[in-house]
Amino acid sequence: MVKSEKQTLGEYFKDARKEKGISIDEIVRDTNIPKKYLEAIEADSFEIFPGETYAMGFISNYAEALEVDHEMAIALYKRQMKIEQEAPIEELVGKKKIPWLENSNIIISAGAAGLLLIIFIVFIISRHSGESGMTGASKSYYFGDDELGKVSMQKLRSGDALFITNTERTIEMDILRIEPARSLLFRVSNKNYTIKISELLSIDSANVGTNDLGIELVSAERREAKLALTLLKENPDFGDISNKNDIVSRYKEYILSENEYVLSPAKTPVNLKIISQGVGYLGYTPDGQTNETKVGINNGMVLSIPFTNNLLLDLGNSGAVRLVMGSKEEVGGGSGEVSQSLFYWKPKNGQFSLVRAILK
Repeated sequence: MVKSEKQTLGEYFKDARKEKGISIDEIVRDTNIPKKYLEAIEADSFEIFPGETYAMGFISNYAEALEVDHEMAIALYKRQMKIEQEAPIEELVGKKKIPWLENSNIIISAGAAGLLLIIFIVFIISRHSGESGMTGASKSYYFGDDELGKVSMQKLRSGDALFITNTERTIEMDILRIEPARSLLFRVSNKNYTIKISELLSIDSANVGTNDLGIELVSAERREAKLALTLLKENPDFGDISNKNDIVSRYKEYILSENEYVLSPAKTPVNLKIISQGVGYLGYTPDGQTNETKVGINNGMVLSIPFTNNLLLDLGNSGAVRLVMGSKEEVGGGSGEVSQSLFYWKPKNGQFSLVRAILK
């Protein structure tokens, strides 16, 4: 509840947070909103936001986290922005206030605030019911590009929006419609896409001619869906391999580091076991085959990949898998990270060492 007509949105949130004994850092953990934006809201410094849509999204999520009236919070924000943009004429010319005119201005301001509130409510309702009979309040979720492993844990509904941010740009994904146990319709950069359960989809989120976002629909229930996202990078083309004996030289310039897996007197057939602890995808090409096999992975999945000479391995959400060969076991990479590896035999002190070369 607003304590006075002069209370600002920042004071409204700060008072509510302190009454509940909640710290800013706790709100950051609950909402994934960057701390600098929460502090800006409490300081009434709205110029930091890229636009009004972002500001209103953060304000709505902050209100929900504090369990306060988000419509009241939006109304306070709108009122403040209007006051800042339209300074009272009395302050500009020093004109004495007339009592009856002052009362009229109060009535007009109250009516304007009420009209803004009605417009906002109509906007929310129309957004939910527009394309697909959406119901319930929409939410916005914000993740840094180093937090993509958390996306698959978030339940999404029609009307929700995902924002993936880094230092250069923000990717916005709008959830349009969920078909239970079948597919999901979403929009990125004014383009609509449809993805089916366990399907792997890569899209060009920046409209620059290069696919940079990998997407998997993990589940689609009656009203909720879960997605797994990965940022794709430009890497060597694993699909164009014609000479299996030339693989190492072909990718030698891309090798960042090497880890030894097996030391043997001779080259032998081996099996790489992949154990999934989350959701993601992988692609693999054993022994110079011309076609890459692609597989969606889920928590608990175990996959064995046999090869003799070499293996090219492409992992999406590398932190969700563990690679096991003999007594050697290691995590595939970082959470939400796309990684490429080349397993191959190389001579070592009269024997052969099977190594995993990490490619850039």
